[in-house]
Amino acid sequence: MQIGLLDQITIGNDLDYTELSKLGDVSFFQNTETEIMKERVKDMNILIGNKIRFDRQQLEEAKNLKLICVTGTGYNNVDLEFLKERGISLCNIPAYSTDSVAQHTFALLFRFMERISEYEKVTRERSMIGKDLYNMVDTHFFELRGKTWGIIGLGNIGRQVASIASAFGCRVIYFSASGIDRKEDYERAELKELLKQSDIVSVHAPMNEKTKDLITITELRQMKKTACIINVGRGGIIMETDLVTALSEGAIAGACIDVYEKEPIPPDSPYLKGTLDQELYRKLILTPHIAWGAKESRQRAIDETIENIRSFLEGGRRSRIV
Repeated sequence: MQIGLLDQITIGNDLDYTELSKLGDVSFFQNTETEIMKERVKDMNILIGNKIRFDRQQLEEAKNLKLICVTGTGYNNVDLEFLKERGISLCNIPAYSTDSVAQHTFALLFRFMERISEYEKVTRERSMIGKDLYNMVDTHFFELRGKTWGIIGLGNIGRQVASIASAFGCRVIYFSASGIDRKEDYERAELKELLKQSDIVSVHAPMNEKTKDLITITELRQMKKTACIINVGRGGIIMETDLVTALSEGAIAGACIDVYEKEPIPPDSPYLKGTLDQELYRKLILTPHIAWGAKESRQRAIDETIENIRSFLEGGRRSRIV
């Protein structure tokens, strides 16, 4: 088997790929730009990618291609219609990053809510010395206990976040992004009611026709002025220009964003333009779509991909989408 890992730099050079190399002749590429992808993949049987787009124009000459493995849960970067036309299989890796994304969700919240950077700055600069002050109670933070945490998308990650939030003493409610009614341990709410009641809202939904532009300025203005919204799901679920507007006008207190409508985040992103304003900079926490990226999670992604390939070669259907 000719196997190509097309963007190793995005999954990590620090991982163990030994078992992958046992499955065939593996070509490791740090990255694959669009203009060279067609030539690079034309003789491959199996392709592995993390952030790579698998489009018709890049794959049309890959006559021997049998399987594409996405080292993630989402596969909106894959031309499914083309794969079906050509009989090419697709595998993803569900639930590999649950702990990593849940942990990052709270890291983002605490970065905003606990005012860590402000406290650290004052402490390092010793700017309180001589003022008979030992702390900064006027720059205050809040306890999670007793707050309402609204979750949009109660899948594996959403449930993990709900469990942790509950352990902190939060009341948890959720909105079903899929619309499917399941028996859950938490109270289900319509989106408008969830936004109205919640002190923290976190988004853990996939991008699809039901969730695209789900949160606009209309929804943001329904939230508490003291609320914070976190998006570790997919960019495009929250309209970026509208979120900057909501923060600027004080409709909500803060936002923590790890995912973007265009990735990597472009120089003309509303978020980057907006944070030129210092007050908005404090309200808007940005990270580079890294919530999934704990080392254990990344190794799990490779290990699960290896098992998907092994299953495919043996005639199985493990984690098959197409």
